[in-house]
Amino acid sequence: MNKIAMILIWVLLSFIFALFYEWFDRKVYARFQNRVGPQITGYKGILQPLADFIKLLKKESIFPVGSNTFLIIFSAISSVALIFFILLFIPLYDFNAPLSFNGDLILLFGIGVLIDILIIITGYSVACPYSNAGAAREAEMIISIEIPFGVSLATIIAISKSISIKENLIFQSLGVPLIIFAPLGFIAYILSSMAKVEKVPFDAPNAESEIVAGWSTEISGRTLALFRLSSDLDLFFLASFGAVIFLGGPTLPYFNLPELLFFNQILNFIILFIKTLGIIFLITMIRSLTARYRIDQVIKFFWKIIIPLAMLNLIAIIMFGLG
Repeated sequence: MNKIAMILIWVLLSFIFALFYEWFDRKVYARFQNRVGPQITGYKGILQPLADFIKLLKKESIFPVGSNTFLIIFSAISSVALIFFILLFIPLYDFNAPLSFNGDLILLFGIGVLIDILIIITGYSVACPYSNAGAAREAEMIISIEIPFGVSLATIIAISKSISIKENLIFQSLGVPLIIFAPLGFIAYILSSMAKVEKVPFDAPNAESEIVAGWSTEISGRTLALFRLSSDLDLFFLASFGAVIFLGGPTLPYFNLPELLFFNQILNFIILFIKTLGIIFLITMIRSLTARYRIDQVIKFFWKIIIPLAMLNLIAIIMFGLG
């Protein structure tokens, strides 16, 4: 398949899957709370995220006087564009992603940090104290969550001895998924990912019972539609990325035929889809069973528990000669 066509197809699929996973997250979350979730738009409400997105696109973006509208709109567009870009490094049905190079693991980590920084810029660009408070909380959290996230990636790199997603997948296809060697790293990855997309209990930057909508307060219309889309895409990316680096992505250990036929491509794509769905279910289950932490509790939790556990896993791998 032509690379440009493959990129366009993956961008379209990313948009569809991001909305589907939002629907799945909302339905599972509702079931845990004894509700039904989206129910009317489409079968079982499956088109509700798309309907919400279109509704916001039709509305006007209005900002308080004194806001830096250029930075807000720039951040919204940049967030969506950057996440679409890093999604192109996720392998779909074999070891090869639409985009790939030796060192792409490091690139994805760096762009992930940049996306978090765009949230801070947005919050401080809105002339609203609630937005400023949300941005301040995001800035306080960013180091606390990026360190364990980075350590979990370092653990994967230490085991596979590569900073390439492709080589990481090849390593797993010849043995077992890396979650077997890095269970604590996987836990650190999941919890850090939840904090990056501001899921309960780590949603202090947009705690609606404390600071209205946090950094996104006073953001509306098309701009809000882009930020919500970027949040859905980010959840999709983090779940699929975790499925790739910890669970083997679109492949199964010792189950890869020498000749990659069309049937094998479809099968591998379904495998990646199911693994990603499993991670999103895990994230939804955790946020359904926990209550929001205060910002100081979030920081203490990561510095006193998650970072030491992630470091312990990395040190154990190095000491026992796995890395």
